[in-house]
Amino acid sequence: MNLKKLSNSELLNNTLKLSQTERETMVDLLLHLVEIDNRSLYLSEGYSSMFDYLIRELKLSSSAAGRRVKAIRILAVNPDSATMLRDGSLNLSTLCEAANAIKEDPKVINRFKGASKAKAQLIASEYKLAPKKKLKDSIKPLGRKVLELSLPITPASGSGGNRSLVGITHKIQFQAKDEFVEKLKEVKALLSNKYSAGITLEKVFTECMEVYLDKHSPTRRDVRRKKRKIKLVEAKKRTRNIPVDVRDQVFVRDENQCTYISENGIRCCSTYNLQVDHIKPYALGGSNELSNLRILCAKHNRLEAMRFFPECYLKPKVA
Repeated sequence: MNLKKLSNSELLNNTLKLSQTERETMVDLLLHLVEIDNRSLYLSEGYSSMFDYLIRELKLSSSAAGRRVKAIRILAVNPDSATMLRDGSLNLSTLCEAANAIKEDPKVINRFKGASKAKAQLIASEYKLAPKKKLKDSIKPLGRKVLELSLPITPASGSGGNRSLVGITHKIQFQAKDEFVEKLKEVKALLSNKYSAGITLEKVFTECMEVYLDKHSPTRRDVRRKKRKIKLVEAKKRTRNIPVDVRDQVFVRDENQCTYISENGIRCCSTYNLQVDHIKPYALGGSNELSNLRILCAKHNRLEAMRFFPECYLKPKVA
């Protein structure tokens, strides 16, 4: 179509129709995404989450994917919002602003009809929940150097000048290079399976210090030696516990990533909540040999378990 040949009225009318079609298409897409999310179909396609699916499969930016994830969560529990999106009384940006308010009061969505983004933010601020959780740890680039305060170590005490009492917490602040931050991210990813609900920097550093002390503390090494001397040698038997050296080989071979591959050849690239999975399930006679082991994220491990043992995941029928 040569747009230059259109009259002014034709151009305006066509634009109006296309705008309506765009809204209709957007809502239909969101509703499809709601159903995909309900069925967790992104897992079988090789993606670790809905967000991952939107970015890698639908080629959306991270911000656009974030808005759509928020929108489909609202549409799933508030179908009326789809009608408002279709008629234009509510747009995607406003819907996302309304998310927290809708969680508190689903009926409040009517207040957002026809509201600008600024107005929507004002309405949403009325429904902001009081903070119930602790401040999160954060790493932020600093514009200037920060003075490092430390407790002096004295020969007499052998420790800090001020005694630490049980229950007292300390604020530790320091600057770090990019290399440190990259290592920190890698350690957090490795620990994400142990702390699936989230991990603080305190836990990360505690884990690292425990590893160092276990390896270098003379006291701890001596305790281990004594335990080895009195430990009875048990006969080897079949066990589902995978030796540490074998687990390490699996992680190295699979590059610390989930290895699930969909029928379309899409590989899950998740590095969080990683688990060592038996390709042939242990319950069906699978061994702990390297060739029978692989790395899966928790979600894809569960998906594979459902494939082999569907009866374990069937919901009980209501009498």
